[in-house]
Amino acid sequence: MTITERTSEEEAARLQKILLEQGSDAAIAELRKFDRGLAKITGGPSSSILHMRSHPGENGARVIIITDAPLYFPEDAPSPSAVSKSSVGLIELVVDHTGKGRGNMVEAARVNVTADGVFQVVTPGATPIDLENVQQKR
Repeated sequence: MTITERTSEEEAARLQKILLEQGSDAAIAELRKFDRGLAKITGGPSSSILHMRSHPGENGARVIIITDAPLYFPEDAPSPSAVSKSSVGLIELVVDHTGKGRGNMVEAARVNVTADGVFQVVTPGATPIDLENVQQKR
């Protein structure tokens, strides 16, 4: 993955407002206006990075990346007709203070915020793909 730019606080707040007021489809349409880099799995197709935020924690950070289309390892890729054109890819990584960690990625069809303010991702039944031995490089 090559990330050229992070989503700013202002952009994140605007996206959250769109999600709350206009719903998932409008928020995903707004995300698709951004280009923050490129994500690629060796042997698989690449996808534009639409959103990237890092949330620092006590022992490292939680990194959220949204791509224009779901990413799959070649051996896990569904048939092209099985992936919705409106789906995005969601990658969640947890890295320690040295930049090493793990995570998962999944196809996301919709995003919601519950009445309690919890962010939920609706997947079309796809099983998350685990990512081991993640290494952050600057």
